[in-house]
Amino acid sequence: MIEQLTKDIGEVKATLFDIQRFSVKDGPGIRTNLFFKGCPLRCIWCHNPESYDISDTISYKESRCSGCGACAEVCPRKAHRMVMGKHQFDREACSRCGACTEVCCYGALETIGRSVTAVDVMAEVKKDRPFYEKTGHGGVTISGGEPLFQPYFLKELLLMARKEGIHTCLETSGFCAAEQLNAVIPLTDLFLFDLKGEKEAYPRLTGVRADEIYRNLDLLLENKCRVVIRIPLISGVNDTENFFGELAEFYRCHPGIEAFEIMPYHSMGASKAVQAAIVQGLGKRPDAAEEEKKAWLAALKELGLPVFINYFKNK
Repeated sequence: MIEQLTKDIGEVKATLFDIQRFSVKDGPGIRTNLFFKGCPLRCIWCHNPESYDISDTISYKESRCSGCGACAEVCPRKAHRMVMGKHQFDREACSRCGACTEVCCYGALETIGRSVTAVDVMAEVKKDRPFYEKTGHGGVTISGGEPLFQPYFLKELLLMARKEGIHTCLETSGFCAAEQLNAVIPLTDLFLFDLKGEKEAYPRLTGVRADEIYRNLDLLLENKCRVVIRIPLISGVNDTENFFGELAEFYRCHPGIEAFEIMPYHSMGASKAVQAAIVQGLGKRPDAAEEEKKAWLAALKELGLPVFINYFKNK
């Protein structure tokens, strides 16, 4: 696994690309969601493609560009040029220094990702503690990317949350070394574990094999961890009879799974991929229709699964 492991006054640093507050869909109560950069998977429908690379990413929204040319004036690598009044961005020449984003007053250029310490992040999380306490439950949900791609930082952050008495939820693809997962099991109150398709289709859908993922899921269940399985579903891509059958068989063997949560496809990731110049295998397609969502729910319930959409919001 790749880690960003610079030391600053004895603290591990990592790269995050977003902090979202007041979420009610990603764990019990009001959540503060932390999004880590870096992911070993390449899901063809990824909703956060800007998280692929652990390094900073320069996002370019062409619709916001005024053609002022300020970026071209400050770029030391001449990655930005104005040609007949139109902005051109040569990403091969870009060093990601961020000078262009500092002078772009229209928000067309943006740096995605920033280096932080666990102390920095916990200070942000603690700002939301009054909301956790007022509602009686809530906490921090760590997502990505893949949080276990930066395992030392993740463990340090979870340790801090445990000391603060803050509920912790970890969303993961399960693609990591078993020892890295073992290190965070005692520090995590709830795992949101993604299963993305039938096992044989994993390389085509995600770029990795499913073997290690299922071994790690077994590890969590053997340790009596609280686990909710999240299932991203895309019509005609992974909503197959074989996949649903595999889920049903797995649940019969592991009835301790708390719930299965359908995550219907939405097209937000496609536009973000364009802005970050990332090519996705799926391309852009319509969001999942209500009829499709109802059909998925009915099919999985018929197989005996405790399945939901917006599981936490509706609890």
